[in-house]
Formats: sequence, C-alpha cells, structure tokens
Amino acid sequence: MHVQSLDEELKKIKREIYLVQCDIKVLQAEWSYLSNPKRLVKLMDKYSKNESVFNNSQIKILDFLNSCSTSIRFKN
Repeated sequence: MHVQSLDEELKKIKREIYLVQCDIKVLQAEWSYLSNPKRLVKLMDKYSKNESVFNNSQIKILDFLNSCSTSIRFKN
C-alpha cells in the first residue's frame, strides 16, 4: 500500500512539472514577442512623436537580451 501511494505521489509531481514546463514555454514565447527589438522600435516610432526614447546602443542591448532569452531552453 505504501508503494502505491508513493507511485501516485510521483505521478502527481511529474504532472505538476509538466504543467510548469508548459507555462514556461508560453512565457518564453510571450517574452520573445514583447521584447522583440523591431517591435519595440515600431512602438517607439508610433508613440514617441519625434522624441528619441531609445538610442542605438539601447536597442542593441534589447536585441542581445532577446537573443539570450530565446536561447534559454528547459529540458523536458
């Protein structure tokens, strides 16, 4: 009986891990979209009204952060 309860607990934990990994993948996709430098530049152009909010070095940093976030992968 004890082995059976441990087996059920293991299944529950594996399911929770799977669900968290799915959430992480969704968050990675959202971050990739939201932090896309091209998208940010378009938003900046749309809302800044000729005011330079970001300079080129800041955009390069955003590009670097985006490449870092997309290179992070979690093992299943």
